[in-house]
Amino acid sequence: MAFAHRFPAGKALEDAIEREIAEHCAIYKGVIVRLHVLGDFYSVDYVKHWQDLLSRHDNLAVWGYTGYAPNSDIGLAIRAVRGGFGTRFSVRFSNAPDEVFSANSTEVAEEESGKSAVCPEQTGKAESCATCTFCWSAQTRQVLFLTH
Repeated sequence: MAFAHRFPAGKALEDAIEREIAEHCAIYKGVIVRLHVLGDFYSVDYVKHWQDLLSRHDNLAVWGYTGYAPNSDIGLAIRAVRGGFGTRFSVRFSNAPDEVFSANSTEVAEEESGKSAVCPEQTGKAESCATCTFCWSAQTRQVLFLTH
Protein backbone atom coordinates (compact mmCIF):
# COMPACT_ATOMS: atom_id res chain seq x y z
CA MET A 1 0.00 0.00 0.00
CA ALA A 2 2.72 2.39 -0.98
CA PHE A 3 0.32 5.12 -2.09
CA ALA A 4 -2.28 4.72 0.66
CA HIS A 5 -2.94 7.56 3.05
CA ARG A 6 -5.06 8.13 6.15
CA PHE A 7 -7.91 10.59 6.43
CA PRO A 8 -8.36 12.56 9.66
CA ALA A 9 -11.24 11.27 11.77
CA GLY A 10 -14.21 13.53 12.35
CA LYS A 11 -17.19 15.30 10.84
CA ALA A 12 -15.49 16.21 7.54
CA LEU A 13 -14.67 12.54 6.94
CA GLU A 14 -18.17 11.41 7.87
CA ASP A 15 -19.76 14.05 5.61
CA ALA A 16 -17.55 12.98 2.69
CA ILE A 17 -18.41 9.31 3.27
CA GLU A 18 -22.10 10.17 3.40
CA ARG A 19 -21.93 12.08 0.10
CA GLU A 20 -19.99 9.35 -1.69
CA ILE A 21 -22.22 6.55 -0.38
CA ALA A 22 -25.36 8.43 -1.44
CA GLU A 23 -23.90 9.08 -4.89
CA HIS A 24 -22.86 5.47 -5.49
CA CYS A 25 -26.05 3.98 -4.05
CA ALA A 26 -28.11 6.18 -6.39
CA ILE A 27 -26.21 4.83 -9.40
CA TYR A 28 -25.48 1.18 -8.68
CA LYS A 29 -27.72 -1.78 -7.86
CA GLY A 30 -25.37 -2.83 -5.08
CA VAL A 31 -22.48 -1.11 -3.33
CA ILE A 32 -20.02 -2.96 -1.11
CA VAL A 33 -17.43 -0.99 0.85
CA ARG A 34 -14.24 -2.39 2.35
CA LEU A 35 -13.84 -0.38 5.55
CA HIS A 36 -10.67 0.84 7.16
CA VAL A 37 -7.79 -0.50 5.12
CA LEU A 38 -5.48 1.76 7.16
CA GLY A 39 -7.55 2.50 10.24
CA ASP A 40 -10.39 1.45 12.48
CA PHE A 41 -13.61 2.71 14.02
CA TYR A 42 -12.70 5.74 16.12
CA SER A 43 -15.85 6.12 18.20
CA VAL A 44 -19.21 4.57 18.99
CA ASP A 45 -20.82 7.49 17.14
CA TYR A 46 -18.82 6.59 14.03
CA VAL A 47 -20.13 3.00 14.24
CA LYS A 48 -23.63 4.49 14.51
CA HIS A 49 -22.88 6.61 11.43
CA TRP A 50 -22.43 3.39 9.44
CA GLN A 51 -25.62 2.02 11.00
CA ASP A 52 -27.48 5.10 9.78
CA LEU A 53 -26.02 4.74 6.27
CA LEU A 54 -27.11 1.09 6.14
CA SER A 55 -30.61 2.11 7.29
CA ARG A 56 -30.90 4.70 4.53
CA HIS A 57 -29.38 2.66 1.69
CA ASP A 58 -30.81 -0.83 1.21
CA ASN A 59 -28.25 -1.54 -1.51
CA LEU A 60 -25.24 -0.82 0.73
CA ALA A 61 -23.10 -3.47 2.40
CA VAL A 62 -19.80 -3.10 4.23
CA TRP A 63 -17.07 -5.49 5.29
CA GLY A 64 -13.83 -5.19 7.15
CA TYR A 65 -12.07 -5.81 10.40
CA THR A 66 -11.62 -4.16 13.77
CA GLY A 67 -8.84 -4.37 16.30
CA TYR A 68 -11.21 -3.47 19.13
CA ALA A 69 -11.99 -6.13 21.70
CA PRO A 70 -15.44 -7.67 21.21
CA ASN A 71 -16.63 -6.46 24.63
CA SER A 72 -15.24 -2.92 24.42
CA ASP A 73 -17.71 -0.07 23.89
CA ILE A 74 -16.88 0.05 20.18
CA GLY A 75 -16.89 -3.76 19.96
CA LEU A 76 -20.38 -3.90 21.47
CA ALA A 77 -21.59 -1.21 19.06
CA ILE A 78 -20.20 -3.24 16.15
CA ARG A 79 -21.98 -6.35 17.44
CA ALA A 80 -25.25 -4.41 17.63
CA VAL A 81 -25.00 -3.16 14.05
CA ARG A 82 -24.03 -6.61 12.80
CA GLY A 83 -26.98 -8.07 14.71
CA GLY A 84 -29.32 -5.62 13.00
CA PHE A 85 -27.93 -5.90 9.48
CA GLY A 86 -26.37 -9.37 9.29
CA THR A 87 -24.23 -9.90 6.21
CA ARG A 88 -24.68 -6.27 5.17
CA PHE A 89 -22.33 -5.32 8.03
CA SER A 90 -19.65 -7.99 7.99
CA VAL A 91 -17.04 -6.57 10.33
CA ARG A 92 -14.88 -9.26 11.92
CA PHE A 93 -12.94 -8.96 15.17
CA SER A 94 -9.20 -9.33 14.56
CA ASN A 95 -7.19 -11.89 16.51
CA ALA A 96 -10.12 -12.92 18.65
CA PRO A 97 -10.00 -16.73 18.33
CA ASP A 98 -12.86 -17.21 20.80
CA GLU A 99 -15.18 -15.29 18.44
CA VAL A 100 -16.88 -17.20 15.62
CA PHE A 101 -16.97 -14.16 13.32
CA SER A 102 -13.31 -13.24 13.58
CA ALA A 103 -10.21 -12.87 11.46
CA ASN A 104 -7.11 -14.36 12.98
CA SER A 105 -3.47 -14.75 12.13
CA THR A 106 -2.30 -18.29 11.54
CA GLU A 107 0.09 -17.52 14.40
CA VAL A 108 -2.92 -17.16 16.74
CA ALA A 109 -5.20 -19.95 15.49
CA GLU A 110 -4.91 -23.10 13.39
CA GLU A 111 -7.24 -24.11 10.59
CA GLU A 112 -10.02 -26.44 11.76
CA SER A 113 -12.47 -28.12 9.41
CA GLY A 114 -15.91 -26.56 9.76
CA LYS A 115 -14.62 -23.85 12.12
CA SER A 116 -12.10 -21.85 10.10
CA ALA A 117 -10.31 -21.58 6.78
CA VAL A 118 -7.16 -19.89 5.58
CA CYS A 119 -7.94 -16.97 3.27
CA PRO A 120 -8.62 -18.47 -0.19
CA GLU A 121 -7.15 -15.43 -1.94
CA GLN A 122 -3.87 -15.78 -0.04
CA THR A 123 -3.59 -19.47 -0.90
CA GLY A 124 -4.42 -19.01 -4.59
CA LYS A 125 -7.80 -20.76 -4.36
CA ALA A 126 -9.56 -17.50 -5.28
CA GLU A 127 -8.54 -14.91 -7.85
CA SER A 128 -9.39 -11.95 -5.61
CA CYS A 129 -11.41 -10.91 -2.58
CA ALA A 130 -14.27 -9.92 -4.90
CA THR A 131 -14.46 -13.38 -6.47
CA CYS A 132 -14.06 -15.14 -3.12
CA THR A 133 -16.38 -13.33 -0.64
CA PHE A 134 -15.46 -15.70 2.22
CA CYS A 135 -14.81 -12.79 4.61
CA TRP A 136 -18.36 -11.55 4.43
CA SER A 137 -20.32 -14.65 3.42
CA ALA A 138 -18.94 -17.28 5.83
CA GLN A 139 -20.84 -16.07 8.87
CA THR A 140 -20.20 -19.18 10.98
CA ARG A 141 -16.51 -19.66 10.21
CA GLN A 142 -13.35 -17.79 11.13
CA VAL A 143 -11.02 -16.56 8.42
CA LEU A 144 -7.32 -17.09 9.00
CA PHE A 145 -4.64 -14.96 7.39
CA LEU A 146 -1.12 -16.05 6.64
CA THR A 147 1.37 -13.80 8.36
CA HIS A 148 3.64 -12.03 5.91
